[in-house]
Amino acid sequence: MRWGFCCLVAITVAPGCGDSPTSPTPPPPALGLTCPANVTVGSTDGQPVVVTYPPPTPIGGTAPVTVTCTPASGTLFPLGETTVTCTAFDVRQQTAQCAFVVRVQAALQRTRIVAFGDSITWGENGVPPATPAWRPLVRVDRPYPSLLEEALDRQYPFQADDIAVPNEGVPGEVTANGLKRLPGVLASRQAQVVLLLEGANDLNATGEAGISATADNLGAMVAVASRLGVKAYLATLTPQNPEGSRGKNAHLVPKLNEAIVRTAAVRGAVLVDLFAAFGGDFSLLSPDGLHPNEAGFQRMADTFFEAIRKTLEVKPDAPLSGPAGLPLRYQR
Repeated sequence: MRWGFCCLVAITVAPGCGDSPTSPTPPPPALGLTCPANVTVGSTDGQPVVVTYPPPTPIGGTAPVTVTCTPASGTLFPLGETTVTCTAFDVRQQTAQCAFVVRVQAALQRTRIVAFGDSITWGENGVPPATPAWRPLVRVDRPYPSLLEEALDRQYPFQADDIAVPNEGVPGEVTANGLKRLPGVLASRQAQVVLLLEGANDLNATGEAGISATADNLGAMVAVASRLGVKAYLATLTPQNPEGSRGKNAHLVPKLNEAIVRTAAVRGAVLVDLFAAFGGDFSLLSPDGLHPNEAGFQRMADTFFEAIRKTLEVKPDAPLSGPAGLPLRYQR
């Protein structure tokens, strides 16, 4: 009787004599989705291109997990930016989404760009010496050609290895000497484009009487470039501040610039109006009133950049070619 009573107690009272209670079922793992980084590719003819991108990575969820993206990898993407939206769903009908951007960038027709000029191109900092004694010229860390190359590399990353903007500025040079120097520079640099900015030293040397000759020399430079198959961009002079130590020719700059505008039109050069881009803002000039400061060099780079982008970027109806009609990959 005692033993039977114990068994009855074990069945009805003592939990140690039977199975443990059933544990609650854990919730299914949440589903997440990680997209690849943004993708940038180039279109050498301005037309849509096939873009293949890595698949997104699902995280968690209950297998099997299915992922779809629109537009799909391996399909045509047009010029510009296209947002790709990806969706994942698992066997429990959980969903997750992510998105990234495919950017199809038009190419530059020409990538070897020589910056040619005087001390402004070279990058003189324009800070007068503490004493009138002679001192070596001081160059800024990033003259406009360096800033321009950086901007082009950012805009056309798939061409960054080909883009170059060597600085061929010579302090103190007048246009007559620049005309003699130009052919050798264009040949040695294998230039496809030249950015011409000279004339400030001519104003110092000959004043208003030399404006016509200065414009003629600049026109002859454009002609030299044309004969060599080099596209010429002719820039107006930046303004001068008459209150600066070297701004005495401020009143002559607009007159020379008028002649430069006419020369660009007659010679078929692309006009880059730096004078207008400065908008009379003397805060963009260094204390000498002649050379740009850091902000001024940036304004110059931005202005040249826009001119290059508008005239050298391949359009859908303009096949990409160089001077000899060869595709870009041969224009090295």
